[in-house]
Amino acid sequence: MIQEISFLCRLGCFHLTKWMSNRRKILETVEEQERAANVKDLRFHEFPANRALGVYWDVQNYSFTFKHVT
Repeated sequence: MIQEISFLCRLGCFHLTKWMSNRRKILETVEEQERAANVKDLRFHEFPANRALGVYWDVQNYSFTFKHVT
């Protein structure tokens, strides 16, 4: 699916980067330079939280969180 989505986006001159997944096997199929910065090295024990469009995604627990700034 990653290859298909990437191909379709390239047709419109878009290059997707910073790939993230909650499955290590999926991340292994993505070239290291195309992965999100905190999963370039796949030797981590727990999946790190990742931010997307201002929302924090807890990849390990598959939940979204928000940070309220005062």
